[in-house]
Amino acid sequence: MKPVFDQAFTKVVTTPADALQPLIPAAQTFTQQLVMVGDYIAQQGTQVSFVANGIQFPTSQQASEYNKLIAPLPAQHQAFNQAWTTAVTATQ
Repeated sequence: MKPVFDQAFTKVVTTPADALQPLIPAAQTFTQQLVMVGDYIAQQGTQVSFVANGIQFPTSQQASEYNKLIAPLPAQHQAFNQAWTTAVTATQ
């Protein structure tokens, strides 16, 4: 009976938990960066404008800071997607 229980436990608990381990830090990193971008935009108040699916700042310094904040997002998004795909595949 114990071997059957151990096998079921591994399939239902251990394997999904192990699959989710890389997903959690990837999600945290990505969402923290998104929050930093949102906070920066909010701090700019009325100085920021949204035009033609883009964002505009009145100074190059503001635009440069914004660009620094969004630069890591594509790689972080890709890391999250890879971790998500791995987790989904492992739990099927």
